[in-house]
Amino acid sequence: SWTASKHNPEIKPKNNPETPDYMDAVYSDLQKTTLQLLDRIRQTHPKAHIAYLGGMREETSLTGETSYESDARYQAYMQWCEDHNETPDSHLIGWTREDGEQEIESITQLPDIVLAGNDMVAIGVIQGLQKLGKQVPDEVSVIGFNDLEVNQYVTPSLTSVQIDIEQFGKSAVAMAEDRIKKARANALHTLVQTRLIVRQSYSEKE
Repeated sequence: SWTASKHNPEIKPKNNPETPDYMDAVYSDLQKTTLQLLDRIRQTHPKAHIAYLGGMREETSLTGETSYESDARYQAYMQWCEDHNETPDSHLIGWTREDGEQEIESITQLPDIVLAGNDMVAIGVIQGLQKLGKQVPDEVSVIGFNDLEVNQYVTPSLTSVQIDIEQFGKSAVAMAEDRIKKARANALHTLVQTRLIVRQSYSEKE
């Protein structure tokens, strides 16, 4: 949580767009990314039933207190459903492979497309669907977030939104160097672009 800034203003938060203006930060706009992704899905799959599976965001203060807030991807999914007069099919679970696998196996009416909050949940969903004898993507498509290296080796390979963690690190280091050298007085917020890496688990064709 950015509450740490009260104790150390030189902290460089990563992937938290709510960081105060006076602090350096680097992040991706996951809410905007999710909204754009859902619009993209709807363009090629106008009648598809889209479900969301993911966890809550965990925040820990310097005093060790833990709180949970809804994730930006979940918020965007719910907003998109409201804006398009669609009934949401959201499943707030955890963030692990097991969470995704167990949840998809328990769903009575399977969706056409599953948007998972991260890749491990998505991989679990694929494995759960395979246990149920469902074909991915012919019967159910799956999309994840983060684009882990393992995604290309999953069968079928996982379509995922790429979040460039390496660039996060490079940007944070550059910001820290600026502060150390006193090359910049004002805070800098860097927005790292995301992009959809389409693989076998999702087809953009109707």
